Amino acid sequence: MSPTLLLRSSRVALQSYGVAGLQLRGRYEVRRRLGLYQASPRIAHVASDGLPTPSPFDVDLDRVRSAIDAEAAVARAERVAAGWYEAYRNEWRRLPVDANEWSLHPLVGTRYPSAPWWELRPFMSLDPALGDVKDVWEPARFTWAFDLVLGYAASCNERYAVAFWRGVESFVDGNPPFRTIQWSCGQETSIRALSCMWAERAFASAQATTPARRAKLQDMLAWSGERVADAIEYAVSQRNNHGISEATGLIALGARLSSVHPDADRWLRDGATWLERLVLDQFGEDGWYVQHSFNYLRMALDQVVVAQRVLEHTRGRGLSKLAVARIRSAIALLLEVHDIDSGDVPNHGANDGSLVLPITTRGYRDFRPSITSAALTFGAPLPEDFVEAPEALAWLGVNQIERRPPPPVPRVVAGSSGWASVHSARARVFARAGQYRSNPSHVDPVHLEIWIDGQPRAIDAGTYRYTAPAPWGNALAAIGVHNTLEIPTLPAAVKGFRFLWVRRPAARVVRADQTLDGAVLELSNETWAPQGVRHVRRVVVGDAGVDVFDDVTVSHDSLEVRLHWLMPRGAAIPEMSSSTPGRSTVVEAVADSTEGWYSPHYAERLPAVSLAYVTTITGYTATIRSRFLATNLRG
Repeated sequence: MSPTLLLRSSRVALQSYGVAGLQLRGRYEVRRRLGLYQASPRIAHVASDGLPTPSPFDVDLDRVRSAIDAEAAVARAERVAAGWYEAYRNEWRRLPVDANEWSLHPLVGTRYPSAPWWELRPFMSLDPALGDVKDVWEPARFTWAFDLVLGYAASCNERYAVAFWRGVESFVDGNPPFRTIQWSCGQETSIRALSCMWAERAFASAQATTPARRAKLQDMLAWSGERVADAIEYAVSQRNNHGISEATGLIALGARLSSVHPDADRWLRDGATWLERLVLDQFGEDGWYVQHSFNYLRMALDQVVVAQRVLEHTRGRGLSKLAVARIRSAIALLLEVHDIDSGDVPNHGANDGSLVLPITTRGYRDFRPSITSAALTFGAPLPEDFVEAPEALAWLGVNQIERRPPPPVPRVVAGSSGWASVHSARARVFARAGQYRSNPSHVDPVHLEIWIDGQPRAIDAGTYRYTAPAPWGNALAAIGVHNTLEIPTLPAAVKGFRFLWVRRPAARVVRADQTLDGAVLELSNETWAPQGVRHVRRVVVGDAGVDVFDDVTVSHDSLEVRLHWLMPRGAAIPEMSSSTPGRSTVVEAVADSTEGWYSPHYAERLPAVSLAYVTTITGYTATIRSRFLATNLRG
């Protein structure tokens, strides 16, 4: 990295993570390089506690049975019991069969060495030759245990308890504490521990739950608490969902092991302190999440649901009123942008496939179980037209949920963080036009997503993979695949190390109004203002559809601009026109290119359609019009 880029990266890192965050990160790097982290468990084998009752992880399986799709639950459990799991809630893959396979990359065959976790950082890199480390971590999250629990609730089949315990035994045998890739990330350690604590309680009365198996799991939980507590400074320094996951892990592990591990009470206390601080830092007053991603917002919400449940059970109180207010705002944001029929939300920002509280047989993109769980936990009334997830009520042991009148239609809602949402009788629009005081997920100033008559017409490409051979390594974060304007000769952002953007786009919502004829959004893209380029996007939502006007003013020599729209296959192509001569190209799923692809799930890409409109502007304002007509449908 050049000295200039290094200086710029340092300045932006200070802005993103703050002095305290950089101090924590610096402490982590010093300890890692000197090998000062805990190399072996403080307590190799903790005494049995007899599985104390009651527990915040108790679930009434009879109630769950009556609320879930029993046939689907048994079908999923059968697949897991046969040795499969659904990676990223989308692709069924083989579970590791024996202890050695937990350190083997399932796709490229990389074998990760047995070494202290802090020495395995190179294997967590973005080098595609090593494979995507998320593929190795994914089965070790043990979220497939929820499938076994749901199947057990539906059928009381002992095979599902056996499958869980065999997975625990295999994992413990193949992953000595603190010495494999499965211990290299505190967030992964926390997610695994939480999954196992739910399953431990669900299978408490199963014949397969022997004292020896319980003791083995309890040891793993104790090691997990020690590992997370020893290095949570790294997770907190990142200022993202890692810190919330690890704080939740400490809270739950501290409560679970309070009578058998001498550090457990401190874990609970420290986790609660960290979580309060992290929620206030990461959740905006308007509900926006620090990582600019709806997937990561759901992940953070699912974790704080668990943490609040444990805190109220063990301490009689949870997060502060101020923190709860922030979480309720996040719930309101998801309610505003979700599709009432499918539960889907805009595929906005980084999407890494995480679903850490899968208490349902529903698909990955249905956010209603998480919205229901969070609303129940934090006392947020739901609109009368919201389709609640009954399995969430059953899992949390709640009989009914508070309701409020539904919001009006048409409506326009905008947040101070730079997002806007429009609902009309026939159309729905989501817009992102914000400043970045934290690191962006994607480069997408004044990006739009559009639905007409319930059908997607302009979509976000998603993520696909963080680590992959060219051109796919986090390539869908770039501006060129988003529904916005690009100036090829003027980069909208500059990449620093790993995921850090050292120069970032800038935009704002200027207007968000309901009018007699519909609704109007005005979005100001200030990304290129220092270079003398002004871009204003006006969005008009009416009965006939959605019109988008991109006004571009260039104050110097001629400049080529490119307007891009990504659409599902079969969707109507918008009508394009411009005050300056231009040319359109329509492409679908270009091989070895990021053009024309859509990734609704991590590690999945589907053919889509890219429309690019290119024109040259010289010293004046040009307007490009995109018309998404409600009646313009292809067969």
